[in-house]
Amino acid sequence: MRLNWCVICYDWLVIRRWGSLYTHTHREITEQVDDFEAGFVRLTEIDHERQHRKPPYLRRQ
Repeated sequence: MRLNWCVICYDWLVIRRWGSLYTHTHREITEQVDDFEAGFVRLTEIDHERQHRKPPYLRRQ
Protein backbone atom coordinates (compact mmCIF):
# COMPACT_ATOMS: atom_id res chain seq x y z
CA MET A 1 0.00 0.00 0.00
CA ARG A 2 1.20 3.45 -0.77
CA LEU A 3 0.07 7.01 -0.28
CA ASN A 4 1.22 9.03 -3.29
CA TRP A 5 1.02 12.70 -4.20
CA CYS A 6 0.07 13.00 -7.85
CA VAL A 7 1.85 16.11 -9.10
CA ILE A 8 0.03 16.18 -12.45
CA CYS A 9 -3.48 16.35 -11.03
CA TYR A 10 -2.62 17.62 -7.50
CA ASP A 11 -4.42 14.74 -5.76
CA TRP A 12 -3.56 12.33 -2.97
CA LEU A 13 -3.93 8.70 -4.02
CA VAL A 14 -4.01 5.50 -1.95
CA ILE A 15 -2.71 2.68 -4.14
CA ARG A 16 -3.45 -0.88 -3.00
CA ARG A 17 -1.76 -3.69 -4.87
CA TRP A 18 -1.70 -7.41 -4.20
CA GLY A 19 -0.80 -10.55 -6.08
CA SER A 20 0.44 -14.10 -6.12
CA LEU A 21 4.04 -15.23 -5.95
CA TYR A 22 3.12 -18.49 -7.67
CA THR A 23 1.05 -17.33 -10.65
CA HIS A 24 2.60 -13.85 -10.98
CA THR A 25 -0.81 -12.23 -11.31
CA HIS A 26 -1.78 -9.07 -9.49
CA ARG A 27 -4.57 -6.55 -9.01
CA GLU A 28 -4.53 -2.89 -8.09
CA ILE A 29 -7.05 -0.41 -6.71
CA THR A 30 -6.42 3.33 -6.64
CA GLU A 31 -8.50 5.52 -4.34
CA GLN A 32 -8.46 9.31 -4.30
CA VAL A 33 -8.41 10.95 -0.85
CA ASP A 34 -8.83 14.58 0.14
CA ASP A 35 -5.52 15.18 1.91
CA PHE A 36 -2.58 13.49 3.63
CA GLU A 37 -4.47 13.00 6.89
CA ALA A 38 -7.41 11.30 5.14
CA GLY A 39 -4.96 9.06 3.28
CA PHE A 40 -3.20 8.12 6.49
CA VAL A 41 -6.55 7.28 8.12
CA ARG A 42 -7.43 5.07 5.11
CA LEU A 43 -4.07 3.26 5.34
CA THR A 44 -4.69 2.71 9.06
CA GLU A 45 -8.13 1.22 8.32
CA ILE A 46 -6.65 -1.12 5.69
CA ASP A 47 -3.90 -2.19 8.08
CA HIS A 48 -6.50 -2.92 10.77
CA GLU A 49 -8.43 -5.14 8.32
CA ARG A 50 -5.26 -6.98 7.33
CA GLN A 51 -4.25 -7.62 10.94
CA HIS A 52 -7.49 -9.53 11.55
CA ARG A 53 -7.03 -11.93 8.62
CA LYS A 54 -5.30 -15.26 8.82
CA PRO A 55 -1.74 -15.36 7.45
CA PRO A 56 -1.67 -16.36 3.75
CA TYR A 57 -0.10 -19.75 4.41
CA LEU A 58 -3.05 -20.66 6.67
CA ARG A 59 -5.67 -19.52 4.14
CA ARG A 60 -4.45 -21.95 1.47
CA GLN A 61 -5.49 -25.02 3.47
